[in-house]
Amino acid sequence: MRVRALAVTTALALAATGLTACTSKIGQAAVVGDHRISLKTVDSYVDPKGPNLAALRGSPIAVRPIVLTTLVKRTLFTLALRKTSGGVPSASTLKAKYYDTVAQQLTQGALKGGAEFDKELTGQIVNSGFRASFVPVFLETAELNIALISQAKVNSDAQYAAAIGKANVHVSINPRFGAWDASTATISTTSGAGIPSFVTIGPDTQTTATPVAGQ
Repeated sequence: MRVRALAVTTALALAATGLTACTSKIGQAAVVGDHRISLKTVDSYVDPKGPNLAALRGSPIAVRPIVLTTLVKRTLFTLALRKTSGGVPSASTLKAKYYDTVAQQLTQGALKGGAEFDKELTGQIVNSGFRASFVPVFLETAELNIALISQAKVNSDAQYAAAIGKANVHVSINPRFGAWDASTATISTTSGAGIPSFVTIGPDTQTTATPVAGQ
């Protein structure tokens, strides 16, 4: 089995609610509403030894922008879920309802969640230059995304953007990471290069409300 290759949370289109570069304070990577993401937090998920080039599938990727993008999205999804009737699911509820869906999307239906999936995903993330501690952050962000799609009854890009827009928060990014691209919800590097693919959540995550038992 091989986890499907795609950029971390790439193609999760966000509402353009004031996403801008910022004149950031020293030590600050981003601000999402009242929530601040520090450079120290971003670096805590980056392996200082870099990627395992011998085991890496594909070219090395921009690790820090992917970490920051994921942290920004996790906060946005959480704030948007607060505006839904179901609120923000607990960690145990997220895992029980949405973990298997994330695994199936990342493996194109080959696997539900479990030891084999966890091992494969962790291997790809660690080999790409992230610490293993980034794995649960990545998974939680993907689960929150699917929870928002389900609870907001999203069936189109427009409905998805509206659901996130209800969070009504301003997002700003430290320019050292590049510029925030609202059309793709990713960070474009200062060189103009896009973030290469790595672990992808497919288009159905973005636009289709996945049926969930009990809902």
